[in-house]
Amino acid sequence: MRITVFSLAVLGVAFAVGPVPTYADITSEYYFTNIGGDLHQNVVVAQGTSVIRAWPFSQLNHEWAIAVNDTVRTMGYGSGILGAEYRLGGTPTGATYSHNLPEREFFDGTTDGQFNYAWDYRGGAAYRFDLDWANPQMLFNLPTERYDRLGITYDPWNDSLWISGWKDLDVVENRSMDGELLSSFTVGHTYSGALALDYADGTLWLYDWNISGRFEQWSRDGNLLDTLTLSGVWMPHGGEFRIPAPGAALLAVLGLSLVGWVKRRKA
Repeated sequence: MRITVFSLAVLGVAFAVGPVPTYADITSEYYFTNIGGDLHQNVVVAQGTSVIRAWPFSQLNHEWAIAVNDTVRTMGYGSGILGAEYRLGGTPTGATYSHNLPEREFFDGTTDGQFNYAWDYRGGAAYRFDLDWANPQMLFNLPTERYDRLGITYDPWNDSLWISGWKDLDVVENRSMDGELLSSFTVGHTYSGALALDYADGTLWLYDWNISGRFEQWSRDGNLLDTLTLSGVWMPHGGEFRIPAPGAALLAVLGLSLVGWVKRRKA
């Protein structure tokens, strides 16, 4: 039995927690690894309708997979390439990470607070790591064309992973930790990067590589809620929102459960 920091959410209890979210702009701080445009080779943080801070990669400009907990931890996309740890404000802590998996490439990552996860863009598989990107374990492999998927983010509501399409796929998929397809929806374009779930309002954000600077906000049932263009941003790979502390995460889950219950009652 897998126990996570969000395990109490399965009780289905609903309590009022703060105001009902209004799905517009970026609610929480959205961290992404940017490799082009004016903000090139940086970790960029956006909120609302603008970039609020950014800092340069401390290693070799290939720190693309990202996980955000108490700190920001990046991983180099290829074997032997270093990622690094930063405080949330951008100061490097001095820690560095390398996954050391030959023939595996990771462009996006995520975390559940206990483990990090990343999608192998080259081999088409989901991996689990320790929080320092050590001890990789393959969770599942999807035997499709290489480079069909890129983005990944964790969903505490059903302990699952969201994965975004890339080269030939215009979908975002929700898969269990053993790879079972739970749901999916079409976004209308390929090349979706920087996939991230905002735990404050339960919505997904991604970057459309086909249109410079364009980010999209989606509900988890596949409704396009908002679009946003950020100037100076181009080619984001990894994207994440900060995973809440266990207590805060539980409150967020329960609060959004109430929102869904109210909407169903009104329908």
